[in-house]
Amino acid sequence: MSEQDQIPGEWHQWRGGVDTKLGNIEEDVDEIKSTQKNMTTTLNMMPADVAKAIKNGEGATPPGNGQPVTFKWMAEKVLLPIVILIASIIIGASFIGG
Repeated sequence: MSEQDQIPGEWHQWRGGVDTKLGNIEEDVDEIKSTQKNMTTTLNMMPADVAKAIKNGEGATPPGNGQPVTFKWMAEKVLLPIVILIASIIIGASFIGG
């Protein structure tokens, strides 16, 4: 029993890179907490409707909420304005030429 009292304190710690990894994890957790605090502060400073739109990303219109681009979205946002532009050019040309 007397030999157990003579064990150095370093034997009670994990050896190798484990102590370093545990130290890094603690630093990472502190950094994450700091980042989370900054994000909360930023969201609290935003207008309520903007903060709600960011927090409820699923309610946003595609493709902003991570949903795939659908044909309907493409038709509404891209094709329809092009068709309207071409139609207005044709109508304008018919008035000028006619």
